[in-house]
Amino acid sequence: MQNPKLPEDLITEPIVRCRYMDPGYSGHASDVWLVETTLRDVVVRASRWSSVPDIDFWWGCWRLFGLDPTSGDTMEYAARILSGSTDVLCPRVLERKVLAGRQFLVVEHMPGSALTSFFTAPRSLLYGLGRWLAQVHTQAFDTFGTLDGSTRKPLREFHDAAVEVMEDLVERYWLAEPDIAAALPKLATDMQALPIPTQSSPVLVDMDPTQFLVDSGQITAVVDTEAYVLAPPALDFIALEYVLDQRTASAVADGYTSVRPLPILTEVRAPYRYLYRLLSIQGDVRLMEWMNHPTLF
Repeated sequence: MQNPKLPEDLITEPIVRCRYMDPGYSGHASDVWLVETTLRDVVVRASRWSSVPDIDFWWGCWRLFGLDPTSGDTMEYAARILSGSTDVLCPRVLERKVLAGRQFLVVEHMPGSALTSFFTAPRSLLYGLGRWLAQVHTQAFDTFGTLDGSTRKPLREFHDAAVEVMEDLVERYWLAEPDIAAALPKLATDMQALPIPTQSSPVLVDMDPTQFLVDSGQITAVVDTEAYVLAPPALDFIALEYVLDQRTASAVADGYTSVRPLPILTEVRAPYRYLYRLLSIQGDVRLMEWMNHPTLF
């Protein structure tokens, strides 16, 4: 399939080079171009959808958090919230334009190259990742929802809301998977029995190494921020357990605890893991393998 082209009248200054950034997997939220002009380097992003897509991940995030991947508001507020609290950069939205009914965001070009895996990363990078995440989590809220405030609900309602979304996800996407559907009643009961989270913070629902840029052995920027929400910080660690091993998790934990204590995952791990499996945050993984994945934090 041919890569989409950048609209000719989007960038006003002369373009020296334009490259489409193919992430190499389906279901990504945005088309992305790296654009070099005679005056600057920028990144252009445009949502691939005109409404919330009928995909388990995005539909579930919309139902639980109010997250709309067609809007640029999440990226704009992520830059405001994250850039002021850590040394890891987050690209600012420089311009917004609507062409042929499609919204395009011109955002800052961040230094560094894409990180493909945490498994081979040096300990210093992983320690820095943990410190960064702890600094993000020091921002405490008593609501959950979108960063921009378009959807916010009291944190005491989070687990009940999660159960409703779990039920809807199973009904909509997973009835043909008997093991997933059969696991719902117990894990919904477990979710409802959890204590109210003590806080919410900015959480990257699809936490993955590909969201980050690195340079000289350190993380320089977090760039794919469409799936940032306000949620219990434990969710970031639920996601991280699937992209780390014992060595890398130990380094992340050391960095995190240099700033604040780790969230306690013992009670929440099973129902939170189930929620994230329904969202397919790491693709199509058999439920037994997913739920029995090693515990690292």
